[in-house]
Amino acid sequence: MDELFETLIQTRTIKPVPVILMGRRYWERAVNFEFLLDEDFIASEDREIFWFAENAQEAWQGIIHWYEQSDEPLIPNDSPSR
Repeated sequence: MDELFETLIQTRTIKPVPVILMGRRYWERAVNFEFLLDEDFIASEDREIFWFAENAQEAWQGIIHWYEQSDEPLIPNDSPSR
């Protein structure tokens, strides 16, 4: 659970990144995000970084969508070439 609520993301020390939880059935039982919001354990903007995926293709599409919505490139232009 510690990894889900990484302090660096919550304190905005690093830019938020998507956290994809594989297997909705499992994670909806393990973490109740609505309860965490109601108790002010997480902020509504923090809730937006978490989503569920059932397979790799769904996860990848979510990652692409995340970066399209944030107007940031998936791979920064200043990253070293391979």
